[in-house]
This record gives sequence, structure tokens and C-alpha cells, in this order.
Amino acid sequence: MLLGSGRIIVFTPTPFVKILKRQTGRMAVEKHFYRGAPQERHQARRHREILRLCSGLKGSLFDYGCGWGDISFALSTNHKVQAVDVDPERVRFAAEQYPEVAFSVCPEDGSGVSEERFDIVTSVVVINFTDPDVYLKEARRILRPGGHLVLAAKVEPPVRTWIKSKMGVGLDCETFVRYRPTRNQLFAKLADHGFSIVKTGSFYDPPFDQWRNPRDAAFKFGEQVWGALGAHWPAPYCSALATI
Repeated sequence: MLLGSGRIIVFTPTPFVKILKRQTGRMAVEKHFYRGAPQERHQARRHREILRLCSGLKGSLFDYGCGWGDISFALSTNHKVQAVDVDPERVRFAAEQYPEVAFSVCPEDGSGVSEERFDIVTSVVVINFTDPDVYLKEARRILRPGGHLVLAAKVEPPVRTWIKSKMGVGLDCETFVRYRPTRNQLFAKLADHGFSIVKTGSFYDPPFDQWRNPRDAAFKFGEQVWGALGAHWPAPYCSALATI
């Protein structure tokens, strides 16, 4: 992924998707993103966590980096939702599947909306693919005083990272992930931009997801145990409800 000075790239397709788009003119959409389709296990975990953090919040909601629109639609049950993404293909699909939500394409350098406009901004595993300072500054700009940010992000799982360092094994590296902090680093970044954390949470990868070899199985089995015990700090995904 390439980020110019001050630019936010909300979505970058994988190489496979880029190739498919060149051949067909359209991106591949996994079936669980279609309206009414059964949720994929990881998708269901994201939905549960975001809906939990949004529970009890009132007012207008802006989904900043909506992807295929499934979470935006889930949130529209209790909120008036406006949602944006930098990728026109995803926005087109979301608008076709979920007409109840106002979807639009946003520019690469911001949200495309006026300041202090929304009561809630949601961001679901988007900050990892951006310049986090630029992204959070924009999220804060469009929130009304006293508004809330509901954010989920990939973080560096400490147990897995520590074990791999002792084994001399390289850390996980995803091509398009630009920012993958620890849980505490993410919370510190929120504080740097004037957010006060109200509530935190986490979620784990589903059991047996991406277990490619015995080492993966060992790491992720341990994480499933931590998850069953309700531990947040070892999780590979962190969530937060924050206010300004």
C-alpha cells in the first residue's frame, strides 16, 4: 500500500482481487456479504463486538470505511447511518444490497463530510490500513462534542509475539497492513488525539481459522483458551468505545 503525505487509504485490494478485477471488470464478493446470507464466523464476531459497544448510544452514526456494507446495515437497525469507503466497487455493492443506508465514495484524504456532524463514528479494522494520525484526526473532526468513536483494530498479540521471538520465528506480516500496534499503543494513540476510553473489548479468530501448520495450531489453540477465559489482552483484535 502506498500512502502519500497526509493521505488516507481506507481499502487496498489484495493481489488476487486486483487480478480478478482486471479479468472480469468487477471484484469478487464473498457470499456472506450478501443480504440475508449466513454470516461467516469471523464476520459474526466483528458484528457482535461492534453492536455491543454501540448498544445504548444515541444519535447519527458515520461508518468510516464501510467495506461491503454489512456492518453499516446491522447498525442501521438502531441508528440513522451514513457510510463511506474509498473503493467505488464496494460502495456500489453495499448500496445495491442495503438501500436503507446512505453509502457514498469518500476521497482518499478524508471523510468528505463537514465537521462536528455525527454523534458516533464507527471504524472496523480500518485504521490498520491508514496513517493512524491522519485517520483519527479526521474522525475527531467530524464528531460532535461529546460524541463517541467505536473502533476495532488488529493488534500485535503479545503471547504469540513473545513466543515467536523466543523461537527465533518471524512475526506475522500482512502485505497491506500499515499500522499494527499493541493494545496499549492503540489506546495511547487514541489519547494523543483527545479521546477518552469508556469501554474496551476484544475478539479472537475463530477456532481452526488459518491453522496452516502445527506451530500455528499451537499458537492459536492457546489464544482460544485465553478467549474462553474471557481474557482481552492476548487477543489479536482490540476494540474500544471512546469519547471526546
